Amino acid sequence: MGNVPDVVVQAINNMLAPYGESYSPEKSSGGGVSAGYKSWKGAAAYTSYSVSALRNFIKSGELEPPRKRGSGRNGRVAFSVEQLDRFMNRKGGKL
Repeated sequence: MGNVPDVVVQAINNMLAPYGESYSPEKSSGGGVSAGYKSWKGAAAYTSYSVSALRNFIKSGELEPPRKRGSGRNGRVAFSVEQLDRFMNRKGGKL
C-alpha cells in the first residue's frame, strides 16, 4: 500500500473522533487499540454511556469486564465490539 494522503488520514480521524479512536497509516502505531476493540473512552462513545456508567454495569454484572490485549507493561485493556454489541442488545439497544 502506498502513502495515505494527509487529507484522507484527517478525514478518517474526523470520523473516528466521536468514538475515541484514531487512525495512523503506519503499520505499528505504538499505542492504539486494535480494530474490533474499544478503549474505555471508545466504549463509552460507542454505547452512549459514560465511563463511570460502564464501570457500574461491570460491578453489577451487566457488562463483562474488558480484557487485557497484549502482554507486559505494553498491554492494553479493551472491550471487544462484539462484547459491547451483546451488552447493548440486552440493554435494549441504546445505540
